Amino acid sequence: MTRFAPRSVVHARGVGALLVLTVVTAVGTTPSAASVSHQRGSTIDRSMIWVASASAQAVTAYPVSSTGKVHPAEAVGPVRDPSAVWDPWGVAIGPKGTVLVQSFLSDATTFAFAPTSTGSLVLQRTFRIDGPDTRALTVEPDGTAIIATGEGPAELESTSATAAGQATSLYAVSSLHQTHTDEAVWHPWPSVLATGPTGVIAMAVVRRSGNALETWPENLTGAPTVVSGLGTQLGRCALSCTQLVVAAASSTKSWLVGVSGGGQTKVVRFPFGTHGNVAPNCVLAGPKTQLGNELITGLASSPATGDTYVLAKSAEFSGAGEVLRFGPAACGDVAPLSTFTDAATGFSSAMGIAVSS
Repeated sequence: MTRFAPRSVVHARGVGALLVLTVVTAVGTTPSAASVSHQRGSTIDRSMIWVASASAQAVTAYPVSSTGKVHPAEAVGPVRDPSAVWDPWGVAIGPKGTVLVQSFLSDATTFAFAPTSTGSLVLQRTFRIDGPDTRALTVEPDGTAIIATGEGPAELESTSATAAGQATSLYAVSSLHQTHTDEAVWHPWPSVLATGPTGVIAMAVVRRSGNALETWPENLTGAPTVVSGLGTQLGRCALSCTQLVVAAASSTKSWLVGVSGGGQTKVVRFPFGTHGNVAPNCVLAGPKTQLGNELITGLASSPATGDTYVLAKSAEFSGAGEVLRFGPAACGDVAPLSTFTDAATGFSSAMGIAVSS
């Protein structure tokens, strides 16, 4: 188990304001603090943006107020366990502030870090639902974990909120529910899962016949509801592949879908419950957005403010990246409210993101 030691950073903002942030660092790493809280009127937003980076790097977190080149204020991992695989593609926030990290390669291990009474995060559980090649993770309101996995078309599988494996079995746990998808082969991409209202599960599915946003009821029961067709602007995955990511925005009661490809990268919005060949009710695109020629590997919405966060990169695995922040009502060709990147890594290996409240 990786242990973490807290330290405190005091940062002054505004007139006579002192804000205190608890920073959690993995033993053996030395991330430094970024800007602290983000204040809007009388409300202070202390949310953190968590970024999963592949290639055995730590999963790092940054205050939502971050701008420019910054250093992480928190970090978990890397976990060095010969019976597990640490290769973060995804990160999700569970009940009570638990941070779940999903590996992609090989045995595709999931790590759950739980907060202690002092605010530090410790590795609480390790488990493996299935694998290999698990590209995404999401968590239902009750803590049920769901992954998209497999070397062919993705399979969705879930396990209990308290699942914990043993090193002797490479942390394998039982799958509670399983369903197959019609995803095209072979185009794995991070951030293709999200959880919406009442535990509804969404997957951004790339398909030769036309990409789709597919949703399942809680616990993956029943057939999916499908949004697909030329009117949706979701593209397709044939000779060239338009890649998708998805997030849930509770403030607008909508699914957000990042669409990457062809120099026309954008974020489109569909109200919860949408089905069929339906046009999005909002398209965030254009030169001012800074999305045009980028690839979106991570997408999240703040539960506190409704702001949308987009991890946009010049290439999936090695391209420089930035997190762009847009307001909850952002639509059309509008500039981001702020942008930031990691001062040391430039987010070159960054994949999925999540926002903790």
